[in-house]
Amino acid sequence: MMDISPVIDYMVNYYQTNQPYVIAIAVLLAFIFYRSPKLGFGVLIIAVILAGVFYLISDLSSMGAYSKQKLIDSSTHEQTGENAPGETAEGNHF
Repeated sequence: MMDISPVIDYMVNYYQTNQPYVIAIAVLLAFIFYRSPKLGFGVLIIAVILAGVFYLISDLSSMGAYSKQKLIDSSTHEQTGENAPGETAEGNHF
């Protein structure tokens, strides 16, 4: 289960570093909701979906970068012969 605390910390940090932009977006959303609540909810739903998609893309790309670095590290260790104590290039024989 995901802890909500890091998400809230990220949102507060983002607000503090980009305060004018966040206020402008909040005023724009408030104006859209005031003029047309149906359009406002549509915009809000699209924004939430896009934020979820961008989060998923960034999460998957960070996992891919981690896997790539791990593969590069293991390939480098095999070529140089650096193994953990008690381990051979073929794997752990304990």
